[in-house]
Amino acid sequence: AFQELVGRQGNIPNGIEALTIADYFTVSARKSAYLSVAPQIAAFKEYSRSLAEHLLDAKMFHWEKVLRELAAKALATLLPTLGESFGHEALGVLLLKTSDLELDVKHGAIVGLAELLPIMKEEGYELTEDEIQKIASLIERVDETKYYRGKGGT
Repeated sequence: AFQELVGRQGNIPNGIEALTIADYFTVSARKSAYLSVAPQIAAFKEYSRSLAEHLLDAKMFHWEKVLRELAAKALATLLPTLGESFGHEALGVLLLKTSDLELDVKHGAIVGLAELLPIMKEEGYELTEDEIQKIASLIERVDETKYYRGKGGT
């Protein structure tokens, strides 16, 4: 669909370049699509925020474990280009989702935090006291509430 849009409209910013990067063969392997193609596409400012938001809002909490893990790694690679404000926004979403009732969502949030926090430190992002407190208490909260268990308690 994107290829058709670029071809017919012709005024899509960096459309031809994006299509060249994200061709059939480069996106056919999931790992390549998330860890190689996504950062290249995100290098175009027109696409970086939307791509990151999609990873954060949809793929980070996908039912398939491998996709959650790839989304977390991909988002971490995009973070330096998105800036500190997006880092804090993502951190807020992930911290909130660690309390979700769905095990897939909780797992995605924790994996996302595990991938984003080292990048945030590397980039010199300043965490708020509230963020630090929520991160520090995460393991305790997960253990106390048995968040690692599914709805059936297993």
